[in-house]
Amino acid sequence: MDTSTSNRPRLSITADPSDREAIEALIADIERGVNTDDVSLAVEHFAEDAWATTVGGHRSSGWDHLLESHREAFAGPLRGQYARYRIGDLTFVAPNVAVVHKLAWAADAEGSVQSDEPAMTALCVVVKHEDRWWIAARANTLIA
Repeated sequence: MDTSTSNRPRLSITADPSDREAIEALIADIERGVNTDDVSLAVEHFAEDAWATTVGGHRSSGWDHLLESHREAFAGPLRGQYARYRIGDLTFVAPNVAVVHKLAWAADAEGSVQSDEPAMTALCVVVKHEDRWWIAARANTLIA
């Protein structure tokens, strides 16, 4: 087995700064949706056929199911919860595809984080379609 890296492709590309800004705004919208209990805003950027997994491993497929899952979460385990999000890494692998590593901190109602260390991480695949970025997939993971 050849373990050299000489034949391995480098998949990241340089993207237009406006694409990075658009993805940062997308993540900010989700944070705002979570912190204001605005379910519609929290799922606004998911594509019709997107899927997501929760930290508990529950998978939602399709925008309608994602909307309903978020409604249930906001009425249940996320009720009264606040978060701050930061992009840990953003890699463009094609002009219209990016992988986002999002970090999340528990926060209070005023936006102050509760810990120096993030409580959760998410891996998101975002795709640019007709000049707009959409979430195709998201997987959340609690950080021990």
